[in-house]
Amino acid sequence: LSRARSAPYVRLREEAHRLAVRSIPMGGICRPDEVADLVFHTLVLLGHRDIPWADVEPIVAKAGQECRAMRAREGESLTAELRHRMDLLERSAHQITARAPDRLIRERDRLRTAVAQLLEGRSVDEERLAQELAFLAHNSRFHCFHELCDGPGVDGQAKVVAAALRHGPSRDRRERIMEEAIQTARRIGDPGTLAYALAAGEAALHAPWTAQLLLAEGEEIVSLAARTGDRERLFDGHEHSFWAAWELGDPDRRAAELASLTRVADELRQPAQLWMLVTAQATLALSQGRFAEAAQLIERAAEIGERVLAWGAGAARKLQLVLLRRHQGRLEDFLSEIRDRADEFPSPLVHRAVLAQAYAQLGRSDEAEGLLNELTDRDLSAWHVDEEWLISICLLAETCGLLDDVGPAAALYELLLPYASHYAVAVPEFALDSTGRALGILATLLGRFDDAARHFEEALRMNERMGARPWVAHTHEDHARMMLRRNAPGDRERAEKLLSRAHATYHELGMQRQAATAAALAGTVAHP
Repeated sequence: LSRARSAPYVRLREEAHRLAVRSIPMGGICRPDEVADLVFHTLVLLGHRDIPWADVEPIVAKAGQECRAMRAREGESLTAELRHRMDLLERSAHQITARAPDRLIRERDRLRTAVAQLLEGRSVDEERLAQELAFLAHNSRFHCFHELCDGPGVDGQAKVVAAALRHGPSRDRRERIMEEAIQTARRIGDPGTLAYALAAGEAALHAPWTAQLLLAEGEEIVSLAARTGDRERLFDGHEHSFWAAWELGDPDRRAAELASLTRVADELRQPAQLWMLVTAQATLALSQGRFAEAAQLIERAAEIGERVLAWGAGAARKLQLVLLRRHQGRLEDFLSEIRDRADEFPSPLVHRAVLAQAYAQLGRSDEAEGLLNELTDRDLSAWHVDEEWLISICLLAETCGLLDDVGPAAALYELLLPYASHYAVAVPEFALDSTGRALGILATLLGRFDDAARHFEEALRMNERMGARPWVAHTHEDHARMMLRRNAPGDRERAEKLLSRAHATYHELGMQRQAATAAALAGTVAHP
């Protein structure tokens, strides 16, 4: 070390670097290692302050010149190589197309069939189809892609890809993925990461049996967001708790969480959170019978959401309008929007359940019966079990009641019974009422009148507690129908009183078609 620091040794090193620079061919450098050596030795010489700039300047100029020259040569070489490879690829693609047109046609027809089956709600390998369609959507040379769609253009393509993506992968796989993500986030110990994972889990795994978990995770997300100062996750946490409180029939907690949602959304002023807030307000207004206000909120939510999540906002608007038209007695005017727009519903199950109930309510019994049988022939315990599943089963129960169809009633009853104390809500756009009313309808069909009476009484208590006035009236009417069917001593008198209450509520809310139906039924009781 002493020798290395001595002046003679330093001068010796400097001369060695000069010799190294001179040894590099000055007539043109061809190899990258030569350029690297030139730059290295030049930088070393520059570090010695006692070397005159006049001695170093030519070397620096040479290093820069050779670096630029090598960059140009390498660029030309890479460009030529890429062009060569592209030419090979083009020729290969042309040969494949020329030699195997039948294969392309078969693949196109296979995908077209799979898309049709998917949109019809039939069983397909949805995850693989989503991958194939996503690949085709991003490769414009596959001119057959637009032929797979219902309509031409980007809009049609987007609908098909969205239809595939939103139905896969399987629930079992989603549960495994999300559990792994959440456990990984807990191991990392970062509160922001964990909040993200918990928030994503709700969207992937929402089901009727997750309401209590959703409430607990909502509280945890709020706590984590408070530590990190992340208002978006804070909104997510309150949103989770809002819907969970609704599903569990807790109006006070629901009101508190809605107030928190409103406050955070006003602070954020972001379209995504404002859309969710206004959509939730519209759902609540529909549930409570404030139909004029609901109509305004539905359109406002759609306008906000179109900028940030066009398909989701459109699907929410569609479902809310279905319920609004039903309450207003104008469902026939909206039937084509339901029947012909399957791609605008969150899943084939909820689309067909809504359509079957609409057919039944409008007296189109054959069409309603066909859809009801098609759906109940499936294993509904494992098909599209998501946030729309519970309302879908309740709608099918209503369809059974309207058709007086006992056939599927027992299976639907067993599906719903574990959630007898739940409120049927589809986040964020659709709320029916207590599942007890649907269970009461099914028990009536099965002749289990004591069970039916218990379910209707529980439904009435929950619907009144939640302020769901339209559904209170429906519960009175359906309970009265059960009593008329049972026809035990005193049933006709009690049924008449229930129908009178239903009629008064329907009339007060402007539900004139339902009011007329209740009045007509009451008339048959008074004058058998």
